[in-house]
Amino acid sequence: MKLEKEKQTDISHYNSFEVFEDIYGQSNQRQHFDELDIPVESQPGRAWNWVLGLVIILVITLAVHPLLSYSLKTPYPLIVIAEDSMEPNLINGDLVLSTGVIDPSQIQVNDIVVFKSISEPNTISVQRVIEIRADKLVLRGDAVAMPVVEIFANQVISKIVGSNNQHPLRIPLIGKLSSFLARI
Repeated sequence: MKLEKEKQTDISHYNSFEVFEDIYGQSNQRQHFDELDIPVESQPGRAWNWVLGLVIILVITLAVHPLLSYSLKTPYPLIVIAEDSMEPNLINGDLVLSTGVIDPSQIQVNDIVVFKSISEPNTISVQRVIEIRADKLVLRGDAVAMPVVEIFANQVISKIVGSNNQHPLRIPLIGKLSSFLARI
């Protein structure tokens, strides 16, 4: 019995460092955590990695528009909706993807088209096709009480991707962010 008590007292004096040393065969030298030497690796190329990463992001960002423009066959592949005429389907500030229209026969009723105004040549607008006539398209915005607009088929620049099924492909509020950044 006395032998068991001695073992118990020996075990009770163990601390976690001694148990670790016994299990893993470490030496009995103890170091406090604040005395530990943490190896610091020297990375002289780390700054260059950041610069290279920023250059790659910049090149990709600048290449997106020309690549989209070429592949979608339109000078305006990304359009920011800047008016409320297409609500509720397209909201002011939405970013939409458009594809070029090479042949006017590609345009169908319910397509949302991007067109240049004859009266204001530097302005493009987005409207839905509600009727197709021989040489003209009749357009109107989705918002309530929008006026009807008639344009020639050759004024159409592109049509919005996914517009013929009433729910165009859009990214909400990106246009508001881009207009905010343009003002800075």
